[in-house]
Amino acid sequence: MNAQTVGCFVFLAVIKELSCSQENPFTLDGGPLTAFEGSCIEIRCWVTRYVSLDDAHWFWIKDAKYSESKRDFVGTVINSTNTSIRPVSADYADRVKYTGSQSSTWKEFSTQPLCSILICNLSKSDNGNYSLRFVGKSSLKWITKPDVVLTVTDNPCPITFKKPPVVNESSTISLSCSTLSSCPSGLKIEGLPEGTITSALQTEGNQKHVSTSFSVNWKDDGKAFSCQTTDNTDIYLIRNISLTVESPP
Repeated sequence: MNAQTVGCFVFLAVIKELSCSQENPFTLDGGPLTAFEGSCIEIRCWVTRYVSLDDAHWFWIKDAKYSESKRDFVGTVINSTNTSIRPVSADYADRVKYTGSQSSTWKEFSTQPLCSILICNLSKSDNGNYSLRFVGKSSLKWITKPDVVLTVTDNPCPITFKKPPVVNESSTISLSCSTLSSCPSGLKIEGLPEGTITSALQTEGNQKHVSTSFSVNWKDDGKAFSCQTTDNTDIYLIRNISLTVESPP
């Protein structure tokens, strides 16, 4: 094999390596995803190969479209690592949480690093296509394809479980949990003191509810209670409250 042939192989190997390094390192769970209003949904994202984070930023975007004038994708930004460059929409600022791995671990592929997010308190306005956009040095720019399609549907059993007012110890406190009368499931309040009796399910107009009352003391301050339908399997549809019990002066 002559030197020219060897040189060609080396050149091809370098080109192949450069080509591979430019492949999109981010992969999304294909979906489509569905969730009830009021619940949460996690959009799963994996980092599949090494990516340089030098001078890089990345953001999650809803309904992205490429803008020739901006030379980048535009849409509703719901999560961002650099809010001065890509500010987050006010509608998502308090509802989206990054649940992925620390970016410093993205090169440790034995642990399958994640770049996922969790969107909570969902509404039908969240219906749309979601993607991750990464902007690094020079040509290191990617957007995940295909998008993840999210569809939010009516919740047949939206729960209302209000935190009671502040009470003094030795007082009696009342808890009430309600949902639509059309909800096909019952309701249950959990975390109650042993022996506490909950009322039978009662219907009033378009609402139905269960309620209970019990005495409290200073040990009950901060105690948590939850309410959900009797057949619920979605942890994000559980409603939680806590008590505030004050000692008399």
